Amino acid sequence: MWDISHLFLKKRCNMKTTTMIGALFFTISGFSNLKAKSQQTLPFVIKSTVDTKAKGHKISKWVNDHQRKKYIVVISNGSVIEIDLQGKWLRTTQPLPENKLPSALKSAIKPYLNKGFEIDNYILIDDAFNGKFYMVDITSDDEDSTLSIDMNGKLLKKEKR
Repeated sequence: MWDISHLFLKKRCNMKTTTMIGALFFTISGFSNLKAKSQQTLPFVIKSTVDTKAKGHKISKWVNDHQRKKYIVVISNGSVIEIDLQGKWLRTTQPLPENKLPSALKSAIKPYLNKGFEIDNYILIDDAFNGKFYMVDITSDDEDSTLSIDMNGKLLKKEKR
């Protein structure tokens, strides 16, 4: 299983903010009212949605984030699935290993590599409202940004952190 907790330690743009909750219970036990729970107590409607989205991967940990009114579920491949309280899927966030990046993403980040940027935190996001896209962090001496890139390698947004 991937250790993705390092993906969430820096401040991120709004899209990544909710994903930070998933990492918090990896590193801080008993954080506020968020506590990792066993899958036996996961409500049926939530477990059913997770089973559909997890594609055979098992539930590692989950929290009921009362403040944001959703469940955050970490599955065995390191992905984080967000589901509202009624069981509606909201988003899946999946870390991508650097050695298995899709060619469209490699092409999109190549100009930044050529300019000397350090690139990390490759994430595939599948969002109920915005569809699928990638997010990566780029860093240089002068810039610290997050790129949103569509599945074809087109830059959607560049947001300074």
